[in-house]
Amino acid sequence: MATSVNFITYSNVTNKLTELAKDTLTWKIVTGGGLLLVGGYYIFLKDRNSLPGPRGFPFLGITPWLDKETPHLNLIDYTKEYGDVCKIPIMLNDIIFVSGEKNIYDMYINKQDDFSNRLHSVRFKALKNGFQDLTFMNDHQLFRDSKKMTLRSLKTYSEGMKKVEDISSEIIGEFLEYIQSTQSKPVDISNRLKVLFGSIITSMTLNRRIENSVMEKFVAAYDEILIILQSPSTAILEVFPWLRSCGNKSYKKLVNCAKRRDNLIEPIVREAIDNFDPHDIKTTTDQLWHYMNQSNIDYDFKDLYGISYNLIVAGFITTSSTLYGLFPILMSHRHIEQKILQEIEHNIGFNRLPSLDDKANMPYTEATILEAHRYLSVVPFSLPHIAVRDSTIGGYNIKKGSQIWPNIWGLHHDETIWGDPENFRPERFLDDNGRVLTAEHRFRKW
Repeated sequence: MATSVNFITYSNVTNKLTELAKDTLTWKIVTGGGLLLVGGYYIFLKDRNSLPGPRGFPFLGITPWLDKETPHLNLIDYTKEYGDVCKIPIMLNDIIFVSGEKNIYDMYINKQDDFSNRLHSVRFKALKNGFQDLTFMNDHQLFRDSKKMTLRSLKTYSEGMKKVEDISSEIIGEFLEYIQSTQSKPVDISNRLKVLFGSIITSMTLNRRIENSVMEKFVAAYDEILIILQSPSTAILEVFPWLRSCGNKSYKKLVNCAKRRDNLIEPIVREAIDNFDPHDIKTTTDQLWHYMNQSNIDYDFKDLYGISYNLIVAGFITTSSTLYGLFPILMSHRHIEQKILQEIEHNIGFNRLPSLDDKANMPYTEATILEAHRYLSVVPFSLPHIAVRDSTIGGYNIKKGSQIWPNIWGLHHDETIWGDPENFRPERFLDDNGRVLTAEHRFRKW
């Protein structure tokens, strides 16, 4: 009897819904009322955690107002209205946007243990393709141990390797020959810069040169990955992750690109490990694998490959993007270009390529590169962080699990720190004697 009643009740509800759907006016009223209820929840009832910020649309947040090319400038505009610590809704996520020198210093230094976890992302999990990824690893012993070993390996082998310098000179020489072959015709060198720096970073990591054809395919795969990551059909997976199991084509493309990328680089890293000799450490990868073998943590090849991949990508993307952005700056600041040329002519000449030994004699050129990093800020928000525990930033309560974006662009364009941040001026990184100053000299220690 109970079963019959349940069946009749279900049937009645189904029939009522069918009738309701046929009645266009009634359906509009019900749908509109539902949207008003949801909107009212987001506008009036949703917990804002006492943080100021815009409301945005239900489900979408402020996403419709973000410029596709320069979303960071849109977000920075909100800080002018709502302050250095504000909550900005993007899709279904409330992002805590942190600006200001002291607040960012607290986040990274004074309270680093409170905000040390990384964002869990469906898209980036697909990119990992089963390998360990230092970029999105949460803060636990494996992350700290891996980070420490990576920094030690880079410190040991980032400079001074003769073979790496020879390979770099060879790669740069080929690039210059290509530029000369264009005979002053307009040409887009963005991809060639990525291949150039990818080859240099890989030689530093693996102490060998990768064929240009392989690196070109690797760069092409990475560029395709970036396009897929930014597409709406992929971004929606962060809201509805179950769509990846429902034939989402963008997700399948992302997975295939990750596999294609790994098929290019993984065999080269594996070959380096097969030839590993603990008594003859020649590369960053060798040193890293040596540390892993000595660690109390049970590392395997997936961990090594993941970190090696992180180093290669982080190296060629940031370096090529900064240099690519520096060229038009120098074209519009001819006086800076002339000073660099004079420094090159005086210390190196035009008959040979520079070497690492020349760095100490090129302070103005180095200051120009530092200023380019500040001015361009190619990674404007750094990586998202997740609060490990309840904490505070700038006097506001930050709940455990909150997603936090540090405003690096704002820090690099803060008038109270730089005076004239919108001007490209390498001299800000030189002392009165013309010696290079690091960026840290501008920041106060809170």
